[in-house]
Amino acid sequence: MKDFISYRKKMRILAIVSLLLCAVLAVLLVFLISDYNKKQKELSDELFLLDIEMYEAMKNSGSYFDSDISAADRELAEKLKNYNFYEKLKERLQVNVLFLGNGIVQGTGVANSNDNWVLKIVNEIETSYGTDLKGANYGKANTDAFYGYNIMNCAPLGLVYDLVVICYGAGEDPQNFEMYYDGLLRSIKNQNSKCDIYCIIEATAEDTERVNADAVKELCDHYGVICIDMNEYFTSHSIDKKKTLNGIIPNADGNIAYYNCISGLIKENLKEFLEAASCSKTFEWLFNFKKMLTT
Repeated sequence: MKDFISYRKKMRILAIVSLLLCAVLAVLLVFLISDYNKKQKELSDELFLLDIEMYEAMKNSGSYFDSDISAADRELAEKLKNYNFYEKLKERLQVNVLFLGNGIVQGTGVANSNDNWVLKIVNEIETSYGTDLKGANYGKANTDAFYGYNIMNCAPLGLVYDLVVICYGAGEDPQNFEMYYDGLLRSIKNQNSKCDIYCIIEATAEDTERVNADAVKELCDHYGVICIDMNEYFTSHSIDKKKTLNGIIPNADGNIAYYNCISGLIKENLKEFLEAASCSKTFEWLFNFKKMLTT
């Protein structure tokens, strides 16, 4: 009986030791995984920044077009040139942004230019995201998609845009609008297939003035770009259109609404991009870890 009790005690001690050993091993494994993941991220960031430096050096020196540059370096430069808008925000790289539209983009409805929603967006990108912004605002009252189409096909502009915000449609001739709006979207995508495009359907004081809205939505669906219906935004946020709009032109309060909408959309899309990138990194880590265990 004494031997039997002694045996039971030994088994308990063995079970406790085993549990403690498993706990220690689990903690050690978590530490190793965390350390491995941290080193992989540091290496990835280091290589990313090195790639950027190589591309910028080639571009600034003019050697990007030199025949002495290897095919691999050319391929790398092309890849870096085509990082999308959100990836450049994440890495605090220069972003190129273009605003196209009528008086809403120009800031016709505000006395102080600082109240213009476009300038607010530009300032936020430079300050909140800590990146350098280059681009242009070609908002001009009484212009249409044909004007924007010509801007995008004007070679001397010289910038490849990462984000283009378009604000045409209200009150324009429906007969030719769809054709030129389609051509405008194709021109943007031809210059940079990774360019993000925000197509705005202007808010109107009277819902009956929603001319060309259906054409904008259909073209956005066709090209897979973002459509922003400001009428829906004003309604969902209980904003009184008649107090903030003069026809389609927003006053200072209306400009705040436009700014809040576009700013929120950039934040939301950046968050989704970062989450997707994090998932991709996790799958990559699991694949590398599995590969490491089997080698």
